[in-house]
Amino acid sequence: PGWDKIEWLEEAARRLGHDVRRATTATELAPLLQECDLVIMGHKSLAGRWPNICNALEGRRCHVVYLWFDLVATDPGVPLEEQPLFKAFQRQFQACDLVLVKERSLLPEYHAAGVNAAWCDQGCPSNMPAVEPVEPEWDLLVWGQSGTYRQRVNAVQSAVKAGYKVAWAGSGPFPTGVIGLPW
Repeated sequence: PGWDKIEWLEEAARRLGHDVRRATTATELAPLLQECDLVIMGHKSLAGRWPNICNALEGRRCHVVYLWFDLVATDPGVPLEEQPLFKAFQRQFQACDLVLVKERSLLPEYHAAGVNAAWCDQGCPSNMPAVEPVEPEWDLLVWGQSGTYRQRVNAVQSAVKAGYKVAWAGSGPFPTGVIGLPW
């Protein structure tokens, strides 16, 4: 919610001297595809659902880049073409001139599936403050009941004995040395 990546792209393009227009509905897309030099669509359905944008994409007069901010391949070991997000958005991927993705190692699979994909790592504005490391309150957080779960209690006691700070969110009683948290 606090990371408006489309806004970041707009700001970057303006800093480079480009005129920028922003569409927030699928109905605004068709005119942009006729009037602009380049359209960048945000991932998933930010640019509109396929039934609402397919005709506009077919008749466009400019290049379209589809930027995915997150992973498309979310199921490890499953080929790209069988990934749920790929299957759901395959038509959009194939209809765009370029798709920017986070999975550098899967570029050959994108290309084999008819998608002109390139790797683009995450970015953020240079004026965004750096994240400073913070000492964690605990090393291990356990969630759930304790009581009669001997294996769970024994594992937690072993972690405490090994010097780890352990918090347990659930119903007690908690083993000695554990930080009790509400359920």
